[in-house]
Amino acid sequence: MPIVGSFVTSCNNVDVDLNQFSPSFFNADEFSFLKEISSALLPETDTPGALTAGVPEMFDIMVNNVLKKDEQNEYRTNLTALRSFISGQLMTNDKEKIDDIISTLDSDLRLKKDVASDIRKTYMDVRGRTLKYYVGSEIVGTTLLNYLPVPGAYKPCIELSEVNGKAWAL
Repeated sequence: MPIVGSFVTSCNNVDVDLNQFSPSFFNADEFSFLKEISSALLPETDTPGALTAGVPEMFDIMVNNVLKKDEQNEYRTNLTALRSFISGQLMTNDKEKIDDIISTLDSDLRLKKDVASDIRKTYMDVRGRTLKYYVGSEIVGTTLLNYLPVPGAYKPCIELSEVNGKAWAL
């Protein structure tokens, strides 16, 4: 019966109002940090950014509903360590400065071995989840990628120009 229960509950549609969202797992400071770093990684340009796509909200929903209690505690501890390492560097409105900070952070945390492994691992997780939640968001799938809710015939080798120069959302 547990398998049937998981199928039934997995079919529930979760609607999130980004204007009224209140985090259920992260506290206000942690959620604010997730908003800052996801916005710095995927800023708003002529395409929707991470905040428009609801990336921080998805972080909260996934960590709260998917991770086990001990994994949640470890995630919170590691996120706090990452926040301390970055220490408010992202709190600026200067786009060039944010780009420099993210570029430096990215190279420091991904490439240098002298950074604590927990901090590096947490940064890579936050970076990866930000990208995954962004690409998997409805707004990206329906506005930046080709979207066909019920796909037709499979055509593996077609010119990109035949599909308006956009890749397909999966």
